[in-house]
Amino acid sequence: MSGTVAEAPLGTISGSNSQLLGISGIAVDASGKIYVTNPSPDAVSVFAANPRGTLNEAPLATIAGSNTGLNGNLGIALDATGKIYAANETFGTITAYAANPSGTLNETPFATIAGSNTGLSTPRGLAIDASGRIYAPGGDQFANAGTVTVYAASPSGTLNEAPLATIAGSNTGLNVPWDVAVDANGKIYVANNNTPSITVYAANPSGTLNEAPLATIAGSNTGLNGPTGVAVDASGKIYVANASGATITIYAANPSGTLNEAPLATITGVNVPAGIAVH
Repeated sequence: MSGTVAEAPLGTISGSNSQLLGISGIAVDASGKIYVTNPSPDAVSVFAANPRGTLNEAPLATIAGSNTGLNGNLGIALDATGKIYAANETFGTITAYAANPSGTLNETPFATIAGSNTGLSTPRGLAIDASGRIYAPGGDQFANAGTVTVYAASPSGTLNEAPLATIAGSNTGLNVPWDVAVDANGKIYVANNNTPSITVYAANPSGTLNEAPLATIAGSNTGLNGPTGVAVDASGKIYVANASGATITIYAANPSGTLNEAPLATITGVNVPAGIAVH
């Protein structure tokens, strides 16, 4: 894909049967099933793989109810085994659920990351790397700053412990980070909503890091406009959902330095895209 593309989608999931309302985050598992967060009402909806045409069908599974701990759930990610992790902005928590849900589930998560030691602050996006570590961007959306906190793989129970790593500080370029992605090499990509940019950080962070990013994609040529979602494909290309611009912009793999260049491709006419996933 290159240039500016304005074409009908391969598939559209919509309608009253889909139970979709105010959707925010999206993830796709290894089999192609689609996971969507609905922060209003608080739910995670799961749909069949490979949709085609316009589909108004009930989800295969819905995680919802007072036992789930979902509250303002914006971000979603899956680990290599299919377990589901949700970022809950309102509660400031990350909740985790069993793989391959079916039917309607109102059950307590098998893990909850929450508490004053975690450093979680209005987490909006979520990513999980190949080793299972959990990455959560957050911070006050009215302040010109933010954090990315990293947690150990395979949590269980209720955990109020310090993160393995925190990326934060004036040198990082973080500015209301809304979503995060991790590439095959472990590098970290953050969509900054307030000053539209994508900032890239080294793999396997530990401790507290206030360092300049490896790369920053920003500037008038980039087409970034209110980025709220970021994803990286197997080749390293970067995909960004621009909620304010109603576009998807795509950038070359392995950026370095500061880049103010036109994207490889722009998909236009997207209705307030909030999240993005690549399968």
